Amino acid sequence: MNMVEAGRRRRELGGLRGTSAIAIIALLILSGLPFIPVLGLENGVDDLLLKFKSGVSDYYKEKVLMLLGLEIKEEISGTQTYIVSAPKYAISYIKSVLSLNPLIDIVEEDQRIPPSLIPNDSYYSSQWHLNKILAPDAWDISIGDPNIIIAVLDSGVDPSHPDLSAQLLQGYNFYDNNYNTSDVFGHGTKVAGVAAALTNNMIGVSSIGYQCSILPIRVTDTSGYAYSSLLSKGLTYAADRGAKVAVISFAIFGGSTISDAAKYFIDKGGLVVAAGGNDYTNHPDLDNPYIISVSATTSSDSRASFSSYGPYIDLSAPGSVIYTTIRGGGYSSVSGTSFSAPLTAGLVALIFSANPSLTPTEVEQIMESTALDLGDPGYDVYYGYGRIDASRALMSVNGFVTYRDTDPPSVTITHPNDGTTVSGSVTISVDAYDNDCVSRVELYKDGVLYAMDNTTPFSFYW
Repeated sequence: MNMVEAGRRRRELGGLRGTSAIAIIALLILSGLPFIPVLGLENGVDDLLLKFKSGVSDYYKEKVLMLLGLEIKEEISGTQTYIVSAPKYAISYIKSVLSLNPLIDIVEEDQRIPPSLIPNDSYYSSQWHLNKILAPDAWDISIGDPNIIIAVLDSGVDPSHPDLSAQLLQGYNFYDNNYNTSDVFGHGTKVAGVAAALTNNMIGVSSIGYQCSILPIRVTDTSGYAYSSLLSKGLTYAADRGAKVAVISFAIFGGSTISDAAKYFIDKGGLVVAAGGNDYTNHPDLDNPYIISVSATTSSDSRASFSSYGPYIDLSAPGSVIYTTIRGGGYSSVSGTSFSAPLTAGLVALIFSANPSLTPTEVEQIMESTALDLGDPGYDVYYGYGRIDASRALMSVNGFVTYRDTDPPSVTITHPNDGTTVSGSVTISVDAYDNDCVSRVELYKDGVLYAMDNTTPFSFYW
């Protein structure tokens, strides 16, 4: 990962503060919409996720928030994103106004996201999915490592389940803001069991990464719905605690704030795996470079009937009739991309266990290059790069050649044009490229760091 130092631009600084304030107020008036009357919060509020462009001062942030009657609840660590309370009746108006404001990088609603689960009450004594991905062969190379942490961002995990209790670390409950990560819905216990249930202990089920540790992070309400803000906070929390993979068994379509948090996770050395969705729909969302989205396959290596598809799908994994742990100490079979995701996350954990020096990019490359190609030759929107193959992936780990990135990144300031003299406020737009990835872009003013932006498209307010 590389840091890019952006070049400089000449400017006239006179009258900066006054010009900027006028620009903000003018934008609100010239939008053609009336100002918002600030009513009491008893009329109902919703949360917005708001990120200012790098370089915007606290003075102008407060000005924008005050003019729209917004209140900051908290900042999501590592993303420079604020959770703000807004009057429910004016959410659409506020989003439209902020989306036109040159100071704003991201504005989106704090989405409530359902779990990607299809319940199945049938019980099965065999776990076909482990043999399908050749997990027993992979275990000859690695059974996991307790130092490799799998973060499960979900409804919590049953702390007393005999196949899970010994695997659990102390996590956090972001819904109630406490350390009680007990499962309030039942979904998270099922997800955790697929990734890292105890194995070879003469009870219950087996799992792909059974010597790895589980970091339970609750991000849902009691109905099993997650929130974009809580998922984002959970990702940065897990990254700061050394998790090497995070599993989000929710379909993530869009959502710039979650992408920011996922990039933070990658920059800390881990990978984020998410469910591809269960609505049997073609979603046109483009590939998210910070999240591995997984579709579901059956025991015959066909796409599961419920599995969503589109160019955002990276890999596929078994997700139909998967036997796993359930809340209350029992076991059951379940279906959904909710369980394709933790199976893939468990494979990520196995690969890191076998070679902790690998980068997140290298681990993803190993999984994609060793996956069993299904559907059309090469990449396709149904299976991504193919169905995961644990045996081939683990056999590739020792022979995988790591390299030292010596190629410098390239950076171009696309606005304003080179040599332009500007006055007042200006947005600086930057294109940056690297053969591996760009970690962040830094803007220097007279040799001093002025601001930095860590997500594309890179831009600054000056």
